[in-house]
Amino acid sequence: MLNEFAALGAVAPRCSNATAIDRLRELARVTVFQPEGAAAPIQILGVLEGSGLGFAALWVAGMSAERWPPAPAPNPLLPLRWQRERNVPRSSAQRELEFARTITARFASAAPTVVFSSPVRDGDRPLSVSSLILAYPEHPTGANAQGWVQLVQGSATLETIRDDRAPVIAPGAVAPGGSRLVQSQSDCPFQAMARHRLRAQPWPAPLAGLSAQERGLIMHATLASFWESVRDLASLVALDGDMLDAHIDRAVRQGISQLPSVRWRSLPEVVRAGEAVRVATVLDAWLAVERARPAFSVSGVEAKTVLRLSGITLDVRLDRVDALADGGWAIVDYKTGRADGPRQWFEPRPRSAQLGLYTLAQRDATPDVPVRAIAYAELCPDEVRALGVAADTAAWPGLKELAEVGAFEDWNALEAWWRTSLGALATEIGEGRANVTPRATHPIPCRTCRLQPLCRIQSTRFLDALGDDASE
Repeated sequence: MLNEFAALGAVAPRCSNATAIDRLRELARVTVFQPEGAAAPIQILGVLEGSGLGFAALWVAGMSAERWPPAPAPNPLLPLRWQRERNVPRSSAQRELEFARTITARFASAAPTVVFSSPVRDGDRPLSVSSLILAYPEHPTGANAQGWVQLVQGSATLETIRDDRAPVIAPGAVAPGGSRLVQSQSDCPFQAMARHRLRAQPWPAPLAGLSAQERGLIMHATLASFWESVRDLASLVALDGDMLDAHIDRAVRQGISQLPSVRWRSLPEVVRAGEAVRVATVLDAWLAVERARPAFSVSGVEAKTVLRLSGITLDVRLDRVDALADGGWAIVDYKTGRADGPRQWFEPRPRSAQLGLYTLAQRDATPDVPVRAIAYAELCPDEVRALGVAADTAAWPGLKELAEVGAFEDWNALEAWWRTSLGALATEIGEGRANVTPRATHPIPCRTCRLQPLCRIQSTRFLDALGDDASE
C-alpha cells in the first residue's frame, strides 16, 4: 500500500498533510490485508486461491448448476468480438466451461480425500447439482446429530394460557382513553386494550401534508376559539359580513397556532395557504347550519367532566354544550371525517358511543336539566351538515326525532338504553376483556384499526385490501 502511495508522486509531487492522510485512508480502504500467521490446520480459500495447491483433504462447496461453471461476464468497455477472438477471461460461456472443467479436475486430484458438495435449495427455491461433478460417485449425507436447540425444546414442558384477558381495572379507578376507550371496546375488545392500555400505535404512513389528526386538531381549536368570542346565536346573527370574516380569520389563526410552529413551517407554502382557506370555508359553511337553529347560547367549549359507569371512571371532554332558550341542553361533537348516521347508532354493540357517553355525563352533572338534542357536526370539505337526534322538533328542527331512529318511547328510554348498553361495555373494560372479536357489521373496524400485526386477525388480507385508503 505504501509503495502504491509513493507512486502518486509521479502525478502529484507535493501535497499537504491533510491530503496525504486522505490518500492513505482511501488506499487502506480498498486494499485487502491478510494477517501474517502460521499455517492453519483448516484454510478457507477461494477458487483461484486453492487451484493448483495440494491438501491433506479437500471440500469444495457450492457446486450448484447456477454457480458452476460461472456465468460469463465480458468487459462492458471492450468490443465483445475482440474479447472472444483473444480468449479474454469471462468473455464467453465456452471459455468459462473450459475453465471450470480444468479447475474441477485439479481439485479432484488435489488431495487423497476430496468432497464436492452442492446446496439442495436457496431458501424455498430448489437448486440443481452442477453437471461437472456428476461423474464422481455420490454418497448419501450422514444423519445429523440432534442439536442442543432441539434437545432443549424436547425436554421443556409447555403450558397453555389464555391471553384474552387484561388486568382488571380497580373499582372506581380512571380508565385510560375516556370516551374513545368505550368506542374501541364496542368495535373490538382487543383494539381497546391494545390502543388505550398498551398504547400501541400503527406504523405512521408517510404524508406530503397534514395528517387527519392534525387537521382535526386545527378544526377543533378554530371552532372553540370562534365560540369563545361569539357566545350565542343572537350574536352570530348580528355580525355583518366584515365582522364575521374578522371573527373567522382570528379563529383560524388561533386554530393553526395549536399546531407546533416547527411542524407548520415545515409544510410547503401552498399547503399552508390551502389549509387556512379550507378551515375558513368549512367554518363558514357550518355557521350557516347554526343560523337555522332556534335560539341557543354556548354554555361550554371543550368542557371536561367525569362519568362513573359500571364501576369505572371515564374522563370525558365535550366539544360543545349549548343551553337552549326554552330549556335543556344540546350537545355538539365535531367530526372532520364521515360520521355515522343516527340509524346506525343503536346496534347490539353500539356505534358512535361518544354521544351516548356525553349525554349520560351531562345528565349526571345537571340532573334537573334534560338533554334535548345530540348531534355530530360533520365538517367535510365537500359536505357540512348536522347528524343527530332531538327529543322534540323545537330543540333542533334539522335533526331526526326519536320515532325515526329506534323503538324508544321518549328521551328517558333512550338514555336508559345507553346506560345499559354502554354500561355493559364498561363492565367488559373493568373485567379486562380483550379477546379479538371485531364487530361484524359494515364498516368492519379492522379496515381502519391498522393494528393487525399485533392481533394477527387476517392481517395480510386486510392490509393488502386497504392500500392507500388505510390512512383514512
